[in-house]
Amino acid sequence: MTTLNEHFANRPRVRQPYPDPVASARLRERTVPSAPLDFHIRGEGVAATTARDALTALLGTWGTVGDLARNPETDLKTLASKGQAALDRNLKVADRAAATVRSVIAATDKTIKEKTEPVMSEQIATEMRALVRSDPNRAFDLARSDARFAGAILKAPAALSGLTQQQFDQVRDLAEQTHAAEDTAARREARAALGVLEAAGSRAVATLGTRLADWRTKAPNLGALDES
Repeated sequence: MTTLNEHFANRPRVRQPYPDPVASARLRERTVPSAPLDFHIRGEGVAATTARDALTALLGTWGTVGDLARNPETDLKTLASKGQAALDRNLKVADRAAATVRSVIAATDKTIKEKTEPVMSEQIATEMRALVRSDPNRAFDLARSDARFAGAILKAPAALSGLTQQQFDQVRDLAEQTHAAEDTAARREARAALGVLEAAGSRAVATLGTRLADWRTKAPNLGALDES
């Protein structure tokens, strides 16, 4: 009886071909990095939702270019052209979304200003600042208790209320958190979403854009994978 070891020992050995260095080089030339995983947009507001949809489209560019690169029938010239079209298309989606988010931020800024700097006569504002100036330590309690005090302080330079710039900025933060808390949170969410979207766009240009430019340069010398 033939043992298992003897059976495999007597089998003819298939000679493994050496890798084709030209094909290997072409494969390396067509390598596309994976989509980045460090971009996340949180929140359910209009700005966050808009930015997140655009981010999804933008991150999909890596997959689109990668699929094109893995197709052995696609020459580098076509690969660079179609890849650039996909990148440009999704960058425009991101740009439109970013413009929408900036509009949301601007509108929210206006709402916050209206709530923390209510309309009042200059005479009343001057009297309120004089009261704060007489005891600057009361500025925070007064601004917290009445938006009009916050507005009187914020409508004029810090010195007119007897405050340092740091105290003035603290009054602004306090007023926004007290009298426009939801709007302030929405603006913070929108600003964060915009930052992520802009960073993702920059990454796409730096990685995919550079790769596509490299393919355009090498297109005359490196074509489809099956070319001899």
